[in-house]
Amino acid sequence: MARLAIRQLKYSGDSYYYESPIFEDGLNIIEGTNGSGKTTFSDLLYYGLSGDVEKFHPMKSNHHKEIRSDKNNCIDVHIQIGNDHYFVKRFIGSNDISVSDPNGNIDVLPIFRSQENKFTFSDWILGKLEIDPVELSMGTITWKINIRDIFRLIYHDQAPNPIDVFKSQDVSNFISDSKVMRRAIFEVLIGKAFHDYYKALSRYRENDNDRLKLKGAVDLYKSMAGEISKSNLKDMNTEFIKDAIQKKIAQLSRIEEYFKSLSIKPQRPAESMSKITIVKSEMLDLQLRESQLRQKAEELIDELSQLQKVKTLSILEVTQIKKMIYAHEQLGLFSADTCPYCLRDVKRNKNKCVCGADIDESEYEKFFYSSSEYMDILQAKQKTVETVDEAILACERDLNDFKKQMESVAKESAEKREKITAIINQLDGSVNFEEVKDASNKIVELKNEIGSLRQQLDLEQKRQDLEDRLNTSELACGSAKKEVDKLFADANFEMDRRITQFGEKYNEMMQKTVKDCRRASIDSDYMPLINDGEYREASAAVPRRLLYYFTLLYLSLLDDGIRFPRFLLIDTPETSGIDRENLIKSFECIKDIAINSKLYQIILLTGIGKYPDTFKDFVVQTVTDDNKLLQKK
Repeated sequence: MARLAIRQLKYSGDSYYYESPIFEDGLNIIEGTNGSGKTTFSDLLYYGLSGDVEKFHPMKSNHHKEIRSDKNNCIDVHIQIGNDHYFVKRFIGSNDISVSDPNGNIDVLPIFRSQENKFTFSDWILGKLEIDPVELSMGTITWKINIRDIFRLIYHDQAPNPIDVFKSQDVSNFISDSKVMRRAIFEVLIGKAFHDYYKALSRYRENDNDRLKLKGAVDLYKSMAGEISKSNLKDMNTEFIKDAIQKKIAQLSRIEEYFKSLSIKPQRPAESMSKITIVKSEMLDLQLRESQLRQKAEELIDELSQLQKVKTLSILEVTQIKKMIYAHEQLGLFSADTCPYCLRDVKRNKNKCVCGADIDESEYEKFFYSSSEYMDILQAKQKTVETVDEAILACERDLNDFKKQMESVAKESAEKREKITAIINQLDGSVNFEEVKDASNKIVELKNEIGSLRQQLDLEQKRQDLEDRLNTSELACGSAKKEVDKLFADANFEMDRRITQFGEKYNEMMQKTVKDCRRASIDSDYMPLINDGEYREASAAVPRRLLYYFTLLYLSLLDDGIRFPRFLLIDTPETSGIDRENLIKSFECIKDIAINSKLYQIILLTGIGKYPDTFKDFVVQTVTDDNKLLQKK
């Protein structure tokens, strides 16, 4: 399965900045004193990958002073998924994330799903990690697992109470921290068969929803067809209705022929000419109307052509802005304090040009835009394309409407022409008014019956089509249910084996770390048990949680089919209360994880020297009170 690795983290604002070292595969340690910024690193990384960090909210009392006071600040994360590299950018306070690749392709993705934004950053990154965002249900509520849920077993945060193994949820409610949710996260990450089971369960629920909708539609059509059959004919299937229609049409044809055979009573020429004049006037009005409609249609065609040109230019502008943003990401072009010749930074005094001449600062700065401003311009231009698309659709709808009106007017004009011909043809002959009246009434009656039968046929055909689809849907539901039941049985069988593997490794590392731990395992809810649940020693709380995460990583290295992304972010576990000896022993278990030379990555944030001496070579950065993580510009 695809693995996740963090290659570099950057923070940039008007007042503060941070640029991490390049993180390699394996263990990377950032050590530091309390308050020097270790947890800030974790918060920045988690926030940059769509997480919610309460300290970054402006209205919270415990907000992060430096970040909340900073302006135009953003987080850049260089990630590697499999063999592919991506650059993720999120501005503080924004609910959008931009993702670019080394070729300069940029996508702006929302963090939260909505009616307008169905594809999110979570969908993107889970897709790259080959983890399906499976759908779960509790009662009438349905939701999808997202990347923030997955991080609850990847990000070992600085929890005040390490008894809770899972990272605390961003938004606390009865769903997000339910047993169903925690079990699903574990099963999706560790159980290959459970991953397939949840996908099949989602398909089954979709099929069942379609089945219920179709069943409701079938019942509605049955009711409508029944009402029509009561008022006209007895209930019939489509074949019998078609036969009845053909018989009525044949009967109508005979009556119409008989009606035509009746001679029309002669009319006075003056009266006939008067009628012809009126009809001709009406026909001329229709022809004028047709000409006006044609002119409006031509105007709409011209407008449509102009809109297509605007759309083409807007798309070109969007492409150019994306290239400018990419160029800035690589070269840092957007700065008013850069020498235009050597591209070095220049310490420029306010109201002075780079060359030293006096300038108006506001006029000087208007030629430069920040990254966030260019991102806003990009989104505005993309919105322009959407607006032009809507205008094009509106024009096309209006054009189609005019065409239909033109067809209707042309048809009516032809009918007027036929009427004039009929008046001329009626100038001689004789008529039996009673026969004409009877024939005319019969024609109207037959046409009404044929219309009702055709309506009944239409409903019956739609009902039959819906019943066919319902039958297909029920068969699909039945097959999907069988697949779900089989996969559930397979998943439980596999999970029993996984629990055994997990328990063996977890027990081995716990016994190495906690002196009076005689047996460690996990229960049916995948929660750790020490000495069959009787053990209550507080000193075991930290290794109990930390080694749980190590065991998850170990299993992912043991089996390529497991979707755990072979990455751990561990933030200062010692703050939860653990003696140095047990902490060192817990960290030493990292040596037991690396097997088969498979690639993985752990970013560990801990106190200075609070790790085994053999891990000194893995220290990539040290932060202190005098050299904090966030540096002032």
